[in-house]
Amino acid sequence: MSLSIIVSHDTFDTYIASLTKDQLPPLPVINSKNISTIVFTHRGYTAEHPDAKHYEKYAHVGDAILGLAVTLMLDKMFPQQPKGPATTLKARLVNQDTLASISRLYGLLSSVRTATAAYEAVTQSSKNAAEIFEAYIGGLFHDQLERANVTNANAAVLTQGPAFDKITEWLEPIFRPMAERGYDPADADEEEEDRLAVGAISELFETLQRWGARPSFSETLETPPGANPLHGGMWRITCTVQIKGKSWSASAVRAKKQDAKAVATWKVLQHSRGDLQPRDFW
Repeated sequence: MSLSIIVSHDTFDTYIASLTKDQLPPLPVINSKNISTIVFTHRGYTAEHPDAKHYEKYAHVGDAILGLAVTLMLDKMFPQQPKGPATTLKARLVNQDTLASISRLYGLLSSVRTATAAYEAVTQSSKNAAEIFEAYIGGLFHDQLERANVTNANAAVLTQGPAFDKITEWLEPIFRPMAERGYDPADADEEEEDRLAVGAISELFETLQRWGARPSFSETLETPPGANPLHGGMWRITCTVQIKGKSWSASAVRAKKQDAKAVATWKVLQHSRGDLQPRDFW
């Protein structure tokens, strides 16, 4: 059943800003000393200690696990939500600033190892804070598999599911309250817009070709300063058409640039429908 109580995006932003450690579930323990050491080792540390392993591979695994866990959670919470709005909601939850905030609340940066001269810069970086949170997820997953391998040589194959379940038991209480506040039923309209926008770009170019005109597009990647687009960047594309003193402009925001461009173009076609017919400009 879909969530019936909807909270505004302002409330979502306020919730993230006011989140405290007491609202988070306890941080699961990584039992393997070796894995834990790697999880908290920044790449910069290897410049002074070439034999050390850094956390980037674990962060890569953790990023994938987090993305899947949140996607499945949203599917359970809002089973009727179309793909487009679900992607938009996921982008609100999984982004660099949110992950960095969670990482700092857990105090993960306090254990990081890096080059001595770079320690302050590394520990103040939201990018590094978010990566360490993802690395912790990846490290926890491998720790679960390693513990199973102690008694069963084939456990890595047999226990990936239970290991994933263990991690989602930790992550869902973190992200579910965010999803409840970030859900917006108005986003459902985006799915219909995406469907109607198929072919809009070609249609507009063909229409404007009669007048020797072309549309102009401006783009903005709406992410916090220094944020990685892979962690939830949203593209705002504005399409503008000007012909013989008349002007039409429309914008759209989507996770994918091409989708935003298509919808913005479709909106311009709707606004200008009739005005761009040849008889209006003879």
